[in-house]
Amino acid sequence: MQGVKKDRQITQAELRDMYAPNVSLSTIDWYLYQNNYRKWLVKKRPKLEDRYVFQRLQWELEHKDWTCEQWEGVIWSDECSVEKSDSG
Repeated sequence: MQGVKKDRQITQAELRDMYAPNVSLSTIDWYLYQNNYRKWLVKKRPKLEDRYVFQRLQWELEHKDWTCEQWEGVIWSDECSVEKSDSG
């Protein structure tokens, strides 16, 4: 299903309407599950302010020519939490 890969926020009803209008939503749900597509709610995140966009661009331009050796000394963190589910 190319629609799922192209648009990660497409609904099952929209997928059905685009690719298989005569198929039930439960069949779409089953197909997605069988092909390892899982659904979850997207968290709303605030948009970056213009000043932060500019600061990020400046940082990227300053570091665009770094070598692999220079990047090896960098530790990245996305500051997200990881939670273990009840099932495992």
